[in-house]
Amino acid sequence: MTNNPTVLRARELRQTANPAEQCLWNALKGKQLSGYKFTRQFAVGPYFADFACRRHFLLIEIDGSQHIESGYDEQRDAYNYVLHAVERARRSNTKTAVIVSGGPGSGKSVIALSLLGEMS
Repeated sequence: MTNNPTVLRARELRQTANPAEQCLWNALKGKQLSGYKFTRQFAVGPYFADFACRRHFLLIEIDGSQHIESGYDEQRDAYNYVLHAVERARRSNTKTAVIVSGGPGSGKSVIALSLLGEMS
């Protein structure tokens, strides 16, 4: 048994998957989709994507009614956008400016600190 908080949270999310996630997982598991291997509740920084194909750098997020008007989703989307911009810049050896805007409590600091951790 592990004490790793990321593993424990991913396990918890897998056990409480909504019906849409369960349905899609039934179609993805066991390399049923063109032989691609998917995992569930894949950690991306401080967030979790519902499904990931690591080999092809593909993340799938199934949003249900629990995500309506969610600031958390906006933070996650901004985080992923900035992280991908950084990765593209690294691969192409170019510089990219990404501006994340929002008022107090919008999560800009969380995004910045998490990205610094990813890049170090």
